[in-house]
Amino acid sequence: MNRGLNLRKIQMEIRQKITEQLEQMKFRIQRGDQRQDERWYYMAPLLIDQKHPKMEIWFQNPVLRNLTEGLDGVDNYEDDQGIISKHLQQLKRLYDEPELLNMGRMPRDLEEVLVNMAIASPAVCALRMLDAGTPGSVDLALQLAKTIVDRFNTQEAIAIVDLSYGKAGEGVHWKGILRYCMDGNLQAVLDEYAHMLLEGYDFSQWDRKERNGVLIKDMIRTLKTHTASYSVDTYQHFSDSIKGTKKISRKERYMRMRSSYAVGFYDTKSEGKSVQRKDNIRLSFNSPFRPFALATTFIGQEGLDFHYYCRNIVHWNLPGNPIDLEQREGRINRYKCHAIRQNIAYKYGKNPQKWGLSSPDPNIDHRRVPNQMRFFERHGQSLTVEVEGKLDEWQWGDVVCWRFADGRLHTGVVSDRVNAAGIPLVIHNAGVAREEDCLQKWEIIGHFRYP
Repeated sequence: MNRGLNLRKIQMEIRQKITEQLEQMKFRIQRGDQRQDERWYYMAPLLIDQKHPKMEIWFQNPVLRNLTEGLDGVDNYEDDQGIISKHLQQLKRLYDEPELLNMGRMPRDLEEVLVNMAIASPAVCALRMLDAGTPGSVDLALQLAKTIVDRFNTQEAIAIVDLSYGKAGEGVHWKGILRYCMDGNLQAVLDEYAHMLLEGYDFSQWDRKERNGVLIKDMIRTLKTHTASYSVDTYQHFSDSIKGTKKISRKERYMRMRSSYAVGFYDTKSEGKSVQRKDNIRLSFNSPFRPFALATTFIGQEGLDFHYYCRNIVHWNLPGNPIDLEQREGRINRYKCHAIRQNIAYKYGKNPQKWGLSSPDPNIDHRRVPNQMRFFERHGQSLTVEVEGKLDEWQWGDVVCWRFADGRLHTGVVSDRVNAAGIPLVIHNAGVAREEDCLQKWEIIGHFRYP
């Protein structure tokens, strides 16, 4: 998918391959059977990937395992004995004995649905993220996909999908989910989230299988964060209590309200069980999934990171100490924060050729000089690139960017020391960190001051 193709071209290319595969399966349609057989929606993918080595291994024991969290906070895996596992066992029987299949006519939208599956199915996206060649990746991808689908089956998620694509009828909500995942680019969402999580881990001594296990466990934990119940004061009860017209008990004064998309950052009761929620809420808020708004007191002011997917902070009050204000802002204004990633994606997406590539690079590297220049242009001051006659415009702490003779870009920081002519020295790292008289040594292409 890194060939510079837009979504429409990708769909056309995948559709062509799927059409060829479906043509080879039409012998399974019974003659004279004009009924539309919806089993094609799950049998066609099975038949297409029937000979894939990973599928052969997984179908030897197709058990879907769920990640659960016990009351003691210990994560463990349990086999899902529900209806899905029964479906998987039936699918295994058809996989082992495909000659049992007597299919009806293919649905009209089969190609479209299979294209959407190939691009945006939660299981397919998770498998691509983990790398299908890694042992255990199929099982882990299914666990994550099952959790994502469970979230799509909640009342609020069903309403969102219905509002986006309309109520298409009973039993086709899953088609709307596929379209929602494709339009929202679930693949990019998972890839970026995995990148951010892995940044916080030390996997230098771990193999890829162990790394994937920890990654999926944390992703599932974020998706399984429970709703919280809050006491909400009503205007009438609040007014009566102020006026003192009648005595109101605490139970009568408040109404209970559940919240999923906005939560308070403190310990509370959750769905009947008293659990320590702060760690789970912080993990969930630092994800592309719910909750999207976090209300906190001073306990979230210092020492915690909320920058993964948050770019705005609203201050309920102004602290007396400006350091406290800086501490609050520092929760989201950090290295690789959401705002910087969005700005880089916007700038880079418009002109990827600058990097010698044909499409955007999923690996964001803030050491790259063009990224730094775009940041300083938008959030700092752009100053003169001339030195002669304008020495007074060069101050220590300024950032200078050069272009070498071979076209490579380089950056440095202006020092507080100067040479005999009054030209400032520069601190930079070209293989070895050093301070030297090199301001005019190469072509100056940028001069910035921040903040």
